[in-house]
Amino acid sequence: MKFFDSIKSISNEPRLERKYFLTFDYEFLIKSFIKLNPTGLKEIYYQRQVNNLYFDTPDLIFLKDNLIGSNLRFKFRIRWYGQDINKNKLIKPNLEVKFKQGNLIYKYISPLKKIKLIDVLNKIKIKKMVLASQFPSFIKEIIKDLNPTLMNAYKRRYFLTADKKIRLTVDKDIIFKPQFLTNNSLLKNPSDKIIIELKYKPENENQAVNLINYFPLSLQKNSKYVNGMATGLF
Repeated sequence: MKFFDSIKSISNEPRLERKYFLTFDYEFLIKSFIKLNPTGLKEIYYQRQVNNLYFDTPDLIFLKDNLIGSNLRFKFRIRWYGQDINKNKLIKPNLEVKFKQGNLIYKYISPLKKIKLIDVLNKIKIKKMVLASQFPSFIKEIIKDLNPTLMNAYKRRYFLTADKKIRLTVDKDIIFKPQFLTNNSLLKNPSDKIIIELKYKPENENQAVNLINYFPLSLQKNSKYVNGMATGLF
């Protein structure tokens, strides 16, 4: 538990997340829900592309923990915004460590120097970059033994309730590329999902429930990492 306590000590304030998904056939319902919802949802940022490169252990422990619903789960990824995922240079990339304990989400974010995509796909170069970074030593010890496993990208819109207590994001046009596949082209998500996520502090749980009650959605277990890996494994 010492490692988990160390992660929590350097992470952002814990939050809760609720995830829902629909297909493109219902995109008009999402727009109506956002426009007419009495919580006063307003768009707070322009739509942009989110790009991620995920890392896992050689035996995919993070993936397996997610599949079995482990009480303690990790995600290690490099995230960058606003450019084609296939471009070689990553502009303003961040290392993100996402830790889930029960229903609470903790997130550690640290900026990286400009790097080339081909370098982050190389385990040896990643190891050198991590060891030369300012990351805490306990994070370095884990990352140096991880492998890149998945790239994905999607378009995201951002909304905030009038009381600024709940953030809602809408993700669509999700594409995946498991790194163990030899085909260089990105794979389209076969289910054409639109992912809706609510993110908020634990004390705002009742407001989140009230918000979503205005729209007939069922809470879903959903992980872009698991879905992306499934495109190559199954």
